[in-house]
Amino acid sequence: MKRRILILSFNAVFIHAPYIVEAGENVEVLAKHNGRIVAVREGQYLGCSFHPELTDDQRLTAYFIEMVKKAKNEQPSKHGCMMY
Repeated sequence: MKRRILILSFNAVFIHAPYIVEAGENVEVLAKHNGRIVAVREGQYLGCSFHPELTDDQRLTAYFIEMVKKAKNEQPSKHGCMMY
């Protein structure tokens, strides 16, 4: 299932960061810069070759937080019962 992210463009800060050479078949490419892959997601994993925390644009950080919340809600509690 492919998701679409509605971020068309944003500023990114690159500090000695390489780009992502290729993405496997289950990897969703989230962002490219100059034709090179710079952000990806595979299931619960998010990877990027830039530093979103160094800009005022919080959309990628918010996206990550939503990923964590969703993953947390999908896991049963440590005591074997669902949390409500």
